[in-house]
Amino acid sequence: MMVAVGHLEAAPGLVQPEKVVDVLLAAGPRGLTVSAHGAPYERDLDWAHESSLPEIVRGMTTGKPAVAGGRFAFGSLYARETRFPTTPDRTSYALVGIAVVRRGSLPERVMFELEGTGLDLIETDRRDVPEAFELGSSLGQTYGLPVWGWGIPTRAIGNTLPLPVIDAMRRVRDLEALSEPTVEEKRELASLQKGPAGSVLAVGRSDPEYQRFRNLLREQGREDILSPRDDYPDAKALADRAAAVDLAIREMLRSDDHSFPGMR
Repeated sequence: MMVAVGHLEAAPGLVQPEKVVDVLLAAGPRGLTVSAHGAPYERDLDWAHESSLPEIVRGMTTGKPAVAGGRFAFGSLYARETRFPTTPDRTSYALVGIAVVRRGSLPERVMFELEGTGLDLIETDRRDVPEAFELGSSLGQTYGLPVWGWGIPTRAIGNTLPLPVIDAMRRVRDLEALSEPTVEEKRELASLQKGPAGSVLAVGRSDPEYQRFRNLLREQGREDILSPRDDYPDAKALADRAAAVDLAIREMLRSDDHSFPGMR
């Protein structure tokens, strides 16, 4: 069993997001081929509409279709629409899936590039990307590295929650920032906080250390690092974020040392 993650650009309407599609895989003279089998379907994954893609793969299963024949592998993919930058005639999707593969027939920790018509894809290139598929790394780390896309520079997929959840989280932040919200705005905020956006944002928000960290980022003008948004940074943007986070953490540690003069 292998886990797969990916980024797909397709004509609008070709891919059905938030559903599972079964696929067949084969290796031949032209490299890896992936072809969809059957229509996309729901598979007891209602909770997935509120979850990031790394969480979804834990609940996925697959089965060998009767038509698999001599094909060396089969699996299932889950697609989610993103706002990853692309041309106006295409829609971008993040993919997660599992595949049952004959041992040793497919290399691990390799990025395949595929192209095709519809959902029948043929390998055009492959390359090692050790930083994206480091042993022991999480799917979230893999999405969060700038190895996706065909433009220069390549980008990360920093947020794999459903777009409506991302939008609701952004709306919560906007409403919380109002100095004098109206009755309707208070009612809207309460409603959003009871939904998936509130559940995601609630994690860690009451911790005093989190508030300290957030305030230090705000002083740098970088509270955007913690704000939900369409998140597809390139390597430079990621480096800038890391520098801001490191600065905030160093300040927190320095403040803690001053609170306890005997500590070194």
